Amino acid sequence: MPSQSSRRKNVSKGLSLEHVGRLLQDGAVFRSPSKGLLAAAEHLRKLGIIDAVTEEFVCCANVEDSDFSSTNRNCPGRIYVTNGAFDSGELQCPMCGRHVYPDTYEKRRYTELRADVSPDGVHAYVGTALADVDPGLRQLAPGVFRLDVGDETVTVCIVEYCGDDRYLTRDRATSNPTCFIAVNPRDFEGRFLEEPWVQRLRLADMVCGTVDLAEVIRETATQGPPALVRQVSIPVCGKGPLGVIAEPVEPSSPNRRFAVEVGSNVVRVEGVKVVAEQAGLRFVVFSILWDSFLDDLNNGLAADQFHTKPISQVIDELERRTGKNHPDETTVRRALNRLQKDIEVAIKRKVGLPIDRQDIIQTCRWTSQSDDNFGYRINPFTVVARPFQANLSQES
Repeated sequence: MPSQSSRRKNVSKGLSLEHVGRLLQDGAVFRSPSKGLLAAAEHLRKLGIIDAVTEEFVCCANVEDSDFSSTNRNCPGRIYVTNGAFDSGELQCPMCGRHVYPDTYEKRRYTELRADVSPDGVHAYVGTALADVDPGLRQLAPGVFRLDVGDETVTVCIVEYCGDDRYLTRDRATSNPTCFIAVNPRDFEGRFLEEPWVQRLRLADMVCGTVDLAEVIRETATQGPPALVRQVSIPVCGKGPLGVIAEPVEPSSPNRRFAVEVGSNVVRVEGVKVVAEQAGLRFVVFSILWDSFLDDLNNGLAADQFHTKPISQVIDELERRTGKNHPDETTVRRALNRLQKDIEVAIKRKVGLPIDRQDIIQTCRWTSQSDDNFGYRINPFTVVARPFQANLSQES
């Protein structure tokens, strides 16, 4: 990894490394962002690295609001406001459906910042920085560049956007000097092999000027092959935590298929409501796993490659979506276990289909981990996504 000599001392003025790192977590949502965070977002937006949107919203159920007594007091819904049209009569809570009048009831208003990382913007930013080292650089694959540095050739790989996994393997990196750039700084060290010869850096360090990219590239070119390499072929790094090979705790029946549909406040399996609007935490947890499932589906992944979310990521996403702290891992894990059981019971009672608790929400162990480290996902082997249908008669 970069040595002390490659670290710049002149951090970009007024730019916080912590703020930039948080903004580079794709899809990050910040409630009541600080001025420093907003300034960092604007800087990254101007660089083309992120798309940042700031919106104003009110909470459906807020104890500080004068309409609190007439609401579903547990409703986590947020109502976003555009063009200042607070009491237009069209504002409606997406979770419980009630109409909301923020001006009339003087509801407290909040600011929310949403940041989406732009793959094209990251490519352009990194490519421009690399062109300062070698104007004749070439792109070998999406997210992969080749530079000539003196008599040596260096490969630079943007981990999250690498279009060919061969460039992530250790076998290649041992014989082809490679520098790996991670966009999302979360679990940075855990995503790479614990071997000192692996050159890696965070995009946030490049943006903030805490690392000199040109110096890192020169070090990569001259470091030579590693003196010691463990005798096993594994990736140098991963797009998520290293080695997240998901192995289901229980196998799925190959003959089962369940149609699942998710609306703004309800989840149905085979037309039966299994998660209601009153479920609160459980509905949001299911939505987090469902969005990940749809992303993998849209990206054309094979079923055994669908991503698994560790409990820590579920908690982080809960905090972003609800604006509340969820530090208790046990509570969130129990909500997931309860979801699995409730879905199983509902389908058996109301439809009579054979179903196990793992058929909709699957618990997976990461096979490369020595401890019992589990993750969760919508089961890609048994679940079929169906567009949401309104007013189903089976629902009860």
